[in-house]
Amino acid sequence: MQEHDEESESYGGLHEGEGDREWDIIETDNTQESIRDWCLHAAVFDEPETYRENIEAAWQYCHNFPAWEESEPGEMYGLHNSGWGLMAEMAYREAYSDDERDYGLRCARHLIDHTPQIEADMEDNLMPLVAGWAAGALYLYGVYEDNDDYTAAAAQIATEVRDWIDADVNRLNANEVWALCGGTAMWGVLNALGRVDSAETADWAVERLDRMDVFAGRGNWNNSWNIWYAHAWIAAWKLTGEEEYLANAITIVDSLLAQDGDRDGGVPATGGDGDDRDQSWVSAYTAWMGLSNLFDVLPDVNARLISMISPATDRPWPMRSPINFSFILANAGGLEDIETPFRLRGAWEADSIVVLSGWDDRELTLSSSWTPGDDGRFEFTAFVDHDGDADRSDDTLRFSLDILPVGRVSMRSGGDDGEPIGCTFVFYNLDLDSAAVFMRVSSDSTEGTAEADVMIGSYRVELIPNFPYP
Repeated sequence: MQEHDEESESYGGLHEGEGDREWDIIETDNTQESIRDWCLHAAVFDEPETYRENIEAAWQYCHNFPAWEESEPGEMYGLHNSGWGLMAEMAYREAYSDDERDYGLRCARHLIDHTPQIEADMEDNLMPLVAGWAAGALYLYGVYEDNDDYTAAAAQIATEVRDWIDADVNRLNANEVWALCGGTAMWGVLNALGRVDSAETADWAVERLDRMDVFAGRGNWNNSWNIWYAHAWIAAWKLTGEEEYLANAITIVDSLLAQDGDRDGGVPATGGDGDDRDQSWVSAYTAWMGLSNLFDVLPDVNARLISMISPATDRPWPMRSPINFSFILANAGGLEDIETPFRLRGAWEADSIVVLSGWDDRELTLSSSWTPGDDGRFEFTAFVDHDGDADRSDDTLRFSLDILPVGRVSMRSGGDDGEPIGCTFVFYNLDLDSAAVFMRVSSDSTEGTAEADVMIGSYRVELIPNFPYP
């Protein structure tokens, strides 16, 4: 979703998302979020060249439209952007160099100088969330820079946000505004004060986290709120060790990944939006706040059976015709390459060994086919069967196939003079898709006859004479 037109003043910036309105929006926060993810890829996978050109173009955009100039001083948008500027600069320095350090220092100074005081009863219900983000980001940057002034300022902001939460703990579930939510505030407190006094902050958090949402309710951009809750649950798990908090985060992240229906890596901002409404920023949030924070908890081996490509289970199939089976599998564990058995059991049985390399989906088509000899409903269970699989919940797919009897159909084709001609009989099954060709049968030009087994049903048949026609 990056702008690649070098003649555009927005060159290197990230479009907000798919769709005409979102595509017209290019902003610094979207761009910095992508820098952070691209740099993460370079560091984790030791592939610095993959997105280098994207990153360089993105930095060019950020220098043209720096984070601290995205709004007037003290307004939320410049603060929000400056937090992302810190994250982008730290990730870039970790993967490449310190060439953008001055940019990060300007973002840090903007947060210190312009984050307003957070009052427990303030009417602005968005600024405390932005301040929570600022506190957490600034504290992490202060640790990275070994700068006590930064960490002290972050701790002060986080203390004010903590007091704002304590004034009404329901703000952890009922304060979902713009792209942020109560999870944003909680994340900031845990990442700042949790590093100042981990035991005290852990006790404080445990007493309040039962009021924080796992899933947000309905609303525009609710996927953004969900990933922020996941971010907070992960921070809470790291601070307290409570496995329930980790499970909450994994559930949220799984739900977001499941919304990538076209498998292009994009996630929409609002639950229920289609695959043509992916948003760059929510996708970037999911990659960092969700996936990257869960790398360390992935089991080494987790083979997944995602879906079946064929045959379709929502239509019947004829007896005595071969049926091929194809499936989509994936490696969802920490090991890059695994070899796993695949088994199909039920009315017909087959086995295969599948090598899953990398983390891309793999299509498996069984080398043999099933030819049903009877009609009826037949049950099947397909599963991957790796001995070391740490998560068996995603290994199995159960399905049934309806097999219908066939009848022997005799056909004859001839001209007006009664002489046989070669012809193609095209069958359309009116019980299925009446516009799709169901089968074709050809007669020979010598006898003009043909026979075929046809599944019982209602058909429309077209006759197409062979050409040249005598």
